Amino acid sequence: MEVKHKNWRDVGEVLQQLVPDRVIIPPGRILRCGLIDFCTWEELGMPQTIINLDMGKDDTRQFEKVKDPQGDGSVPQVDWIQLSIPNKIGKYHTDTADVREWLTDAMKLFEKKDDNIKFPVLIHCHAGKDRTGVVVATLLKILGADIANLRRTLKGFNDKRTMELYFRKKVNVNRVKANFV
Repeated sequence: MEVKHKNWRDVGEVLQQLVPDRVIIPPGRILRCGLIDFCTWEELGMPQTIINLDMGKDDTRQFEKVKDPQGDGSVPQVDWIQLSIPNKIGKYHTDTADVREWLTDAMKLFEKKDDNIKFPVLIHCHAGKDRTGVVVATLLKILGADIANLRRTLKGFNDKRTMELYFRKKVNVNRVKANFV
């Protein structure tokens, strides 16, 4: 499957394997990968919202050819959100104002359940690592994930309290959490 080469994964499924006794994000809610240009909608997990963190626009032509899973011939209704950050800015530098504002914009997408986001959500960038990793890691920390390697990814936030205090001023983190329960 082409998607496996594009760093695709269901974040909820991965977390279920890492933390089997706690549901942080249910499987099928948050998906992540790299470029989607050569992937089908089905291979991508049939996302209802696609957040592109890359500077380039997505090629949506392949989605226009996909038939509805119920077989009625309709095109899937996918919401496309472009939320890029310039390549010159180090995406891992969460201690900088530019990156924190970009992450705030990303977290605000998850603040209001039906207003901004339809699930499942696919978050992607070119490789599915830097931009995608920081956004997914930020979301996981807000949701209370305690995975050791997130500290390296979020070096600007020393602990959950630091991150939550920062985002609490800008994003209703309780609403974000409620949308994943």
